[in-house]
Amino acid sequence: MRLESRWADTVQKPQRIPALQFFWLCAPWLCASCERAWNLRVFLAGLTSGTVQERYRMTGSEHQTQIVAGRRTVNFYNCVGCHIVEDRGGYVRRFYKEDQINFAPPILNGEGAKVQPQWLFTFLQGPTPIRPWLKIRMPTFHLTNQEDDTLVNYFTGLSDVNVPYMFINTNLLAPVELQAGAKLMSKDYFNCFSCHQQGDKKPEGPESGWAPDLALAHQRLSPEWILAWIANPPSIQPGTKMPSFYPGGPDDILGGSFCSTDGFVDPHSVMMGFIAFGVVTNLYILPHLWNSSRENALIALIVPHAFRYVGLSFLVPGVVSPSLEQAFALPAAYGDFCASILALIAIFALRARSHWAIPLVWLFSIWGFADLWLAMYQGVIGVGIMPGSLGAAFFIPTTIVPPLLITHGLIFWLLLRASQTVRT
Repeated sequence: MRLESRWADTVQKPQRIPALQFFWLCAPWLCASCERAWNLRVFLAGLTSGTVQERYRMTGSEHQTQIVAGRRTVNFYNCVGCHIVEDRGGYVRRFYKEDQINFAPPILNGEGAKVQPQWLFTFLQGPTPIRPWLKIRMPTFHLTNQEDDTLVNYFTGLSDVNVPYMFINTNLLAPVELQAGAKLMSKDYFNCFSCHQQGDKKPEGPESGWAPDLALAHQRLSPEWILAWIANPPSIQPGTKMPSFYPGGPDDILGGSFCSTDGFVDPHSVMMGFIAFGVVTNLYILPHLWNSSRENALIALIVPHAFRYVGLSFLVPGVVSPSLEQAFALPAAYGDFCASILALIAIFALRARSHWAIPLVWLFSIWGFADLWLAMYQGVIGVGIMPGSLGAAFFIPTTIVPPLLITHGLIFWLLLRASQTVRT
């Protein structure tokens, strides 16, 4: 390696170097730039046997490693010759007429979030028709299990799916929602089978307008992807023929929403949260406030808000579902984090009896209260996040938010009082 590196250093300037004991190497005059000479040096260093030096190794996350390995397999088997992957490839699509493009191989952008990995693994082992009316199908490449795993990890890595494997207990599905789904798919509502095949039953109209077999959906498609797809198909696949039914769904089923009218949390749990903390407030908090100065009372009420950094869990993959809308997660997480910082500053200002303590408490109270109500509005009305999207963070709106709102109300009440002491 020392010899090759020295040779690369002299590419710009011809000179004679002792290559071996009995030979002399005359470097050719290549007029190479410094950058090209350095690239040549790196290339030559890579031709040597042994372990690649640490400075030449790629470092990255687990997903990046999976993506790099998957790209090699995709390129080796020329998957991009038929499919569009990472917005490139699909070269056979040019041979399809515009009105026949539905017969072309499917676009695989977002495949990791779309399909269940266990189905994809089985499909790659032995491809089966998804659109049975087509006269061609994906060939069998006789992939090894390791190659199958590489491709599955590649697609899930591209979609940034951290917990791809799932178990769906169909026994826990609410009968009311099953009946609602059957009605929505019927001819009286969305008439899904006018385009989609259902087992051996063919849809109506020409084949160019047919859609994949829905009998495979329960074992092939990710439930979270299905919800996102029904909510807004063009946002996932621009140019799709799938119509958008929401907003504007039938009001007599699920209240016109594409998911349960119960919303993203159980309203009964939220109500019980208010009742339970209301009892705690009446028994333990109010008696303390009556006999405290306004500053000490405010400190006691603000301290719980210092822990609102827990809202950052909305951004942690695996804690919340990948289907959780970023339009909800980002403002809720960082809004809570800012409220936590303001709460800490307000506590220290009140303890120091600073002249700007009360204005700071006003700032914290307005920000914190508005942040909670904005999150509730976004979750129920604005964004309308789907049931189950909160994952392990479901306890935040049911257990944490009600006490925070009650303490905000007490803080506003104390701020509006003209007296410096809080007594009956």
